[in-house]
Amino acid sequence: MNLQQIEAWAISVVDAVAAGERVEDDRVECKAEWPQDRQRAARRIAANANAARGTSILWLIGVDESSGTVVGVDNTDPAEWWTQVEARFDEGAAPTLRALNVGIGEARLVALHFETDRAPYLVKTGIQGVDREIPIREATRVRTARRHEVLRMVVPAANLPVLELISFNFSCTLKTAKDGTQTVHAQGSGEAFFESVGRAMLPTHRARAEIRMTGPGGTIDLPFTLRFSNGGAPYFGAFRRPGEAAPPADFVPPDGVDARRGGLYIGGSGTTEIRLGEPPHEPIPAAAFSVIRAAQSATFDCTCGVAGTDRLVTGALNLTRGQWTRPADNEEVVVWEGEHSGSQ
Repeated sequence: MNLQQIEAWAISVVDAVAAGERVEDDRVECKAEWPQDRQRAARRIAANANAARGTSILWLIGVDESSGTVVGVDNTDPAEWWTQVEARFDEGAAPTLRALNVGIGEARLVALHFETDRAPYLVKTGIQGVDREIPIREATRVRTARRHEVLRMVVPAANLPVLELISFNFSCTLKTAKDGTQTVHAQGSGEAFFESVGRAMLPTHRARAEIRMTGPGGTIDLPFTLRFSNGGAPYFGAFRRPGEAAPPADFVPPDGVDARRGGLYIGGSGTTEIRLGEPPHEPIPAAAFSVIRAAQSATFDCTCGVAGTDRLVTGALNLTRGQWTRPADNEEVVVWEGEHSGSQ
């Protein structure tokens, strides 16, 4: 994630806390103040990172979940604090940290964003005879990981493909019928590059995308299913290209990537087209279009499950406002576009 995406994630968590929601889970932790026990902090961060299965985690310092408020932070230096915490990790293998000051009204919090792609993470215990531990988070408690959980962290990691979004275009249309009824329709497509040294399969039913827009009207998250394509018609549900048979059970993908009915088969590095499918739950409400219309920034995020593992492959791309058109008297269209710049 880039800094803008980290800030947007932090703000969305703060909004949820203010609404009285419980936000802490395997990926999110809120602290009213900087943890003073560095050993305990290291163990908890390692537990979060080991449970995240390669996805990033977020700690917010200065947020009191119990009261639903941003209480602010003192002048603790995040770099100095992290140096002391990082020293508790075994062999210097700690999650990669990016710290960001986030202003919420008159208050300030610190967002600590950790990349967890080097799991498993071990921490020093300081206990003679049991001087190392692989902790893991379960609900809100921390415990020592079991053997099968450690295997899940380690075995799939070597062959896990890396997703890099090359381009993506998104449009959202507000249509007004003669009777005044309004509906919102969205579509999006782009190109993704998968870097892989092994073989993997990304099931279609475990592929998700999200468009996040932020502006004066607030922040809105638009979830979608995600579809893969070889450059022709995308593979929706049970549909295939004319004459295409289902792949046999022992199908081995060629070098590169191949989109098929069940998902994306990866036999090496290559590109594929991606398209938004239907929203997984409810259609986009017409009332949400005012937020979409006023949005000043947008990001495209996609998450793909990997068959045979509980790991996720993720990618993100910043979008910029495209040409805003009115193709018909009863339609209003908002367009966003994005291309990989080498600094995403």
